Amino acid sequence: MTSRKTQAHRAGIVYVVLSALGFPVLIYAPSFIVAGDAAATAHKIASGVQLYRLILLSDLAAAIFFLVLGWMLYHLFEAVDRKLALLMILLVLASACVSVIDVALLGSPLVFLSDATFASAFAQPQLDALALAFLKVRGLELQANVAFWGLWLIPFGMLVIKSNFIPKLIGILLFVASMGYVAMSVAFFVFPARRHDVAQVGMLLTLGELPVILWLLIMGARENGLEKRA
Repeated sequence: MTSRKTQAHRAGIVYVVLSALGFPVLIYAPSFIVAGDAAATAHKIASGVQLYRLILLSDLAAAIFFLVLGWMLYHLFEAVDRKLALLMILLVLASACVSVIDVALLGSPLVFLSDATFASAFAQPQLDALALAFLKVRGLELQANVAFWGLWLIPFGMLVIKSNFIPKLIGILLFVASMGYVAMSVAFFVFPARRHDVAQVGMLLTLGELPVILWLLIMGARENGLEKRA
């Protein structure tokens, strides 16, 4: 049987890969959008189409690795509290499904701006406008997913605290990170005028997720954690 420490190390590796895959999507995808200018946005996508396609691939791969991470963490914490572990992986699954929609919405400009036969039925400004509109819808979808990025950390944090094979402080920091993600999502939809201020604080809070990644990757998990708890 695979030891708990090895399971934790493997989960840490997947967590790092997931973070590395998600980073380009969050950083580079917005750089293709020129606010209020559909034609300029279309031009930037067309001129950097290969990079854009790589971003789509990274987005899809991140969703897959998130599912893998959820499955690995479920097995790691199943003996701690099976119901909490199940809730955690259900929230991961929901987020991964939304991420697949994210790939489709982010890739829609490639359809509208291609040389497909149906595109001849529209004028170029109309196609540019459709591409930008779908990217704006994608922005709403992304912010909805930000809430899931925070919600799954709640049962994860509870499992860490109950496990005793990962420091309780790391579980508390996961709650802090969860608050940051959820606050940013809520502000975007309910308090749009304050979303930038909330985002500045929220991004700092989300750093609370970093310790668990490093702990899993470097330290793994104590083999006798559950026995001490018993």
